[in-house]
Amino acid sequence: MQKTKRDQKIDAILSSTIQLLAEKGYADTSIVDIANHAKVYKSLLHYYFKDKEDLVSKALALRSNTMIQPAKEALSTVKSIDELVDGAISFFKRDMEQNPDFFGLIFETWCTARRSKRIKEEFNVGINQRTADIKEVLEGAAKQQLIGIQDPAELEGLAHIILALYHGIALQLIHNPDIGSNQRMWDRLRKILIAGLS
Repeated sequence: MQKTKRDQKIDAILSSTIQLLAEKGYADTSIVDIANHAKVYKSLLHYYFKDKEDLVSKALALRSNTMIQPAKEALSTVKSIDELVDGAISFFKRDMEQNPDFFGLIFETWCTARRSKRIKEEFNVGINQRTADIKEVLEGAAKQQLIGIQDPAELEGLAHIILALYHGIALQLIHNPDIGSNQRMWDRLRKILIAGLS
């Protein structure tokens, strides 16, 4: 289904928001900057979004949701712990290659959340949703007896740890993109995940 002009404009605005915030930061990115980058009128941003905080929270949520859904679907059909871990690492690498600005936005949003109650609430909703998504994948793997952990509280704790690893590696890759080509790092991560899930 082809997107309407309205949806195309909203996508352009949200993509520009992600890119500019990752490059310039929240404080140094204005609504005018985003409008210019998206090639739309400033008034259109105010038509679609209440304010800059609304725009940022919607950009973060949209990109996060579009990145996690294919991974959840693919990982729900795996038949072994090796497939689960290899698939998760593969999706992580793909996300870093295809959406490098998103990870900068995550950390910029975290910093902004310390000063904005509304951004903090939205950021927490996003973190809680990603943790729930990971837990859902782990519960599916537990039901198929692909992993050794069955206790829901342990699965939730493991979901928090996996998300922390994801964010920690993303932060490292933002500052030193060359480590992404270090196969030994990915091999070690694979061993850690398999051991943690067994």
